[in-house]
Amino acid sequence: MSKESVPIINHEKARNTQETAEVANERLKELREQYEKNKSESVRDDIEAIRKTVENIATKEDDPVPSAGESSVSQLPQHKQKELAYTESLELARRSLSKNQQKISRIIHTPQVEKTLEVMNKTIMRPSVFTGAMIASSIGTILLIIFSKYYGYDINTTWSIILLIVGASIGILVELILRIIAKRR
Repeated sequence: MSKESVPIINHEKARNTQETAEVANERLKELREQYEKNKSESVRDDIEAIRKTVENIATKEDDPVPSAGESSVSQLPQHKQKELAYTESLELARRSLSKNQQKISRIIHTPQVEKTLEVMNKTIMRPSVFTGAMIASSIGTILLIIFSKYYGYDINTTWSIILLIVGASIGILVELILRIIAKRR
């Protein structure tokens, strides 16, 4: 039997099992034609061996075993991949920070602190709250100082805190009104 160049089916490069099965079926047809030509016993054994190899390749999972150079990260679930990427990016960013900043970063990025900050960002730390509080306390405090100086009163610092709370409330109301208007459109 003459040795012809036999295409090697590489299951790691195949995109899916259907493609692998199609390639295997084409190869099986070629071997059957060769068998009809030669009618020899060795070709029949070769066909059976190739058929078993093709069946093994077709039944394997789509995920290839990573080679020595590849990382096994792609075999992890997606949420684990995200956690790993997040941790690596934090470590990379921390390298450029000073020692004190690295310590603060480690404290801030603990799971408990991060979850607390996420909840606060969704509730009280909204931009509209800060904007309303800043505008109301700034304008209110300036007016308070002007009137206090003009009429000769002492400045009470609790009014600044009250103005912050009132401004934050106004900011929340403005945001709610804008959301209602946006939903109607």
